[in-house]
Amino acid sequence: MPVFTGKRRTASRRPVSSRVVRGKLRLILIVSAAMLLWAAPARAADFKAGVATTDTTPATFDPANRMAEDTADFGAAAATACQAGGFNGDRQFRFEEPYKDNNNNHVFDVRQDVPCDVNGNKRWDGIYNSGAAEHLAQHVKEDDRPRARAFAISDGKKTTIFVSVTAEGIFQNYTEDMRAAALASLPAADRPNVSMVVSADHNESSPDTVGINGGFDPGINASAISGIDDYYLTYLTGQVAKAASDAFKAMAPANIYARQFRVPDNINIHLSNNWPTTEGIPGKDPNTQATAIDPKIGLLQARGEDGKPIFTVMSLAAHNQEIGHSKNSTTNTTLAADWPGYFERGLDSRLGAGTGIFMVGDNGSEEDPQTVPAVPASAAEDCPDGCFAQARATGEAFADAIAAQAPKAQRIRPGAVIADRKEFCAPLENNVFKAAAAGGVFGKRQTYTCPNGTPIPAGGGGDQLKSEVDVADIGPDLQLITNPGEAFPALMLGSPFGIEDSPCSGPDPADRTNPAIPTWRGHAAYRFQVGLANDLIGYEIPAWAYIDMAGVFDTTCSLDPNTGRDTKGHQHKLETEGVGPTASNRVANLSSSLLAKRPDPIAQIRLGRYVMPDGKLSRRAAGAVAVWLADRGSTSLKPGSGSIVALNGVGSFGSRAVERSGVFMDYDGADQSGPDITTRGMLTFACSGAPAARYYLNLYPALDAPASLGARQTGAPPVGCTFPGGGGGNTGGGGHPLGPPVPPKGCDGANVLHSRVGRHDIRVRSRSFAVRGTARESGCRVARLTAVTVAVSRRLRHHRCRFLLPTGRFGPVGSCRPRTPLSARGTSHWRLGVRGRLPAGRYLLISTAFDAAGRHERAGHHGDVVTFVVHRALRRHPQTGPRL
Repeated sequence: MPVFTGKRRTASRRPVSSRVVRGKLRLILIVSAAMLLWAAPARAADFKAGVATTDTTPATFDPANRMAEDTADFGAAAATACQAGGFNGDRQFRFEEPYKDNNNNHVFDVRQDVPCDVNGNKRWDGIYNSGAAEHLAQHVKEDDRPRARAFAISDGKKTTIFVSVTAEGIFQNYTEDMRAAALASLPAADRPNVSMVVSADHNESSPDTVGINGGFDPGINASAISGIDDYYLTYLTGQVAKAASDAFKAMAPANIYARQFRVPDNINIHLSNNWPTTEGIPGKDPNTQATAIDPKIGLLQARGEDGKPIFTVMSLAAHNQEIGHSKNSTTNTTLAADWPGYFERGLDSRLGAGTGIFMVGDNGSEEDPQTVPAVPASAAEDCPDGCFAQARATGEAFADAIAAQAPKAQRIRPGAVIADRKEFCAPLENNVFKAAAAGGVFGKRQTYTCPNGTPIPAGGGGDQLKSEVDVADIGPDLQLITNPGEAFPALMLGSPFGIEDSPCSGPDPADRTNPAIPTWRGHAAYRFQVGLANDLIGYEIPAWAYIDMAGVFDTTCSLDPNTGRDTKGHQHKLETEGVGPTASNRVANLSSSLLAKRPDPIAQIRLGRYVMPDGKLSRRAAGAVAVWLADRGSTSLKPGSGSIVALNGVGSFGSRAVERSGVFMDYDGADQSGPDITTRGMLTFACSGAPAARYYLNLYPALDAPASLGARQTGAPPVGCTFPGGGGGNTGGGGHPLGPPVPPKGCDGANVLHSRVGRHDIRVRSRSFAVRGTARESGCRVARLTAVTVAVSRRLRHHRCRFLLPTGRFGPVGSCRPRTPLSARGTSHWRLGVRGRLPAGRYLLISTAFDAAGRHERAGHHGDVVTFVVHRALRRHPQTGPRL
């Protein structure tokens, strides 16, 4: 007499006539034909897109045509007065005011020469190169000229325009003028529906637009007299506005494609050894200690209805300053676009059509990229760290990478173009910047007072700046997240550092709180960072990492003057080039608030820690196999609290069972094949393969937690469905990152999905349980089978149950509704094995099939529900069924 009995609940079967069979075949053929017609046609263009380029290089000055050019630039009266006054110094470019060359060295010298101060701003307006103070521009690299490149995207109602400009930075007052000029050139009816962002690409071999590179340098590596040429800024405003309006006017039907990928191995982006981008260990190579960087390249492409590129954008966190910082005096006085210029033209030639555009990302302490290997020192003077041969090689290497990746880009879904902007007051906490603003170094940039947050102009004597953050949504799948400076990736993307690492604890007049992380609030599959956007407020660093350097800030958080390190031993360098900690936090918090207007519905930001294989907890993701999430509102990870999400195969840590299986994810919510420096949490999947929940790990606060959970126990089936990370697109390892296929009406799960377990397919041993079965689709086949789950419950009295866990133990007593589904291996033929002993008793097994369209066997109508009985505990022999 068998010790196992079981039965399967199935519907009764009746013979089917040949007429019915023929009718069903005819219906299947009709449905199949309809499906082909539904799927075959390509979608019409979802958006409109346009692109335009303008040259922003100042024209060369022609002494033979001096009167005409000066009249055009300064007005007839000024041209006549300057010429009559004997202001005959040599000039290289248009827009440079005449001057008297008293020392007869043929270039303007602020110490001896006398300008013809046409505009009365009490300084000479000339073209200084932005690489260093007192570098007057002398030449132009004709094959690498500075430019403005604009792209426009519209949903037919709203339009957003982004302009990337070859410039070190452009202040908010000037970008306001550029926006106004561009809109003024558009039809009045369109203006309310157009937004515009101007992003300087942080080029340091272009005309000085931020003022700190004029003459002379009083020993602070920046000028005490503004290097801004007001006439050039007027010209630049017009050229940027023209690029933007021309891109708008050039818009044509288009589809938008996006992709993200790692910087290829043949290019290396150098890092500056600054905490919290690196650990800030003095004397140690920063490229070996990176902890919070942005190593991803964003690719954005618009293609016309003919499939040809309209524009192709590369978003990258990097500087471009090698030409401006070259030690060669000819190179560093040459106006050029550096490696981005070579990239843009190289991409144009490789793709055969369209306009390449470089758009800078969060480049705080992420320095210049170079090819691996770099060009040899023999290629030209000051190679490889400041020569055009290296700039060309780097730009063309990026062009090769983008050209290779562009065909792999995903077409984003249609949707609205939405632009959000938030103006704010940025406290001017940097005492050096205050003095520079008062002295007019920043040109026409206004300072403000901000009672109740309302900016009131205060000339150069205010203690606030007006700035802004922006977010642009391009349909549901793409977001462009802007910030007004050189953001450290730690501010915008998060970092592994915690409050114990901060040297800034205790009372302080500055804001030292942990800011919100903007990109974690994004909802799109593709989230591109845009730096130096609509303003430049310098470096943006999390407030808890900001350090005072030689009295620059009014704060108690300072470097040790003897060691040059903070109280935790970190090295710093760039704080003097930022407005201050409060402004940095404000950028992150306001950007996060804009993104939170349209949040990711499956995202959660939770306190927690990474869990290592031995059960120890860490803020670092490398080597981790799980995350332990604190309960909402709790700052404790006490035993039995919170929830654990672990990699597939990890069933428990010590006696603590895993609540959910998942994969690691990066700061954009994209799945990963394993944890690394970009990891910011874990991602779980629905059984369709689509993302189900994103858990971002807020590591900064202190947590009350044990030293270890206990060593991991492996070999367990997943809890819920999981898929390999990093293999199926930007956000879903096994599924559809930009949305699943949509089944036609009538193709619900109950009609088309069936799973089956045979009576002899269940095997109970003394220390294990196994089951196998099949699954299939019938009828409306629009998507592949993705998963089969199995829920096994032990039936108790009073309609109560305990469900089998992946550890082989049983969960708490509760409802008999299917809970704790375990994921089987395989789909059309599947199996499940669990280590553990099934006590004597009555059991119910429910298998459920799923597909990529999100369909599943309808609750209450499962393809197979099996009951079985274990009559007594076994020692070694199986109760029934074949070996699996």
